[in-house]
Amino acid sequence: MKKTATTSQKHAKQSLSTTSSKLNVSKNFYASISDRVAETCKLLPDSKDTAKEAMSVIDRYIGGEKVNLKNLNANIQLIFTLLRSEIDRALSRSKAARLRGLQRRRNLQEKEARFIESLKAMCGATAMRREDTEMPEAESLSTPAQTMQPNRRQRRRELREEKRAMRQRIKRIG
Repeated sequence: MKKTATTSQKHAKQSLSTTSSKLNVSKNFYASISDRVAETCKLLPDSKDTAKEAMSVIDRYIGGEKVNLKNLNANIQLIFTLLRSEIDRALSRSKAARLRGLQRRRNLQEKEARFIESLKAMCGATAMRREDTEMPEAESLSTPAQTMQPNRRQRRRELREEKRAMRQRIKRIG
């Protein structure tokens, strides 16, 4: 038997696409809150308007605004008060996850920079040894090919070759 989406699920999907990118909680949490609000509001008279108003209050709260409960309908006050602790936990989880992701990206960048520096240092030492043994010709120094900067593809190829050489040196040592 084929299941069709209820109006609350359709509303939740529409809300997700328009507001979840702006909000500070996960899409999954926002969808579950939207579904719960819609299911709860079905039990109340004038359910569509109550659900929309309740979700707008929740959206504002998640967005960082202060919510004045005194100005709200009693049903919306009840819904919001019951969900507030869960929303607060979701906000703190999302904030912690964003901080962990930022820290992880920074650590990766630092590790990559250190690795590249070590590659450059090792390859620079071998390049220095090669330059000591071979004398470049005067004509080759004045060619325009040496004064041009390598393009992105060439730089990446050089970097890959340097990394490969470094890995081979490490294998020989270890």
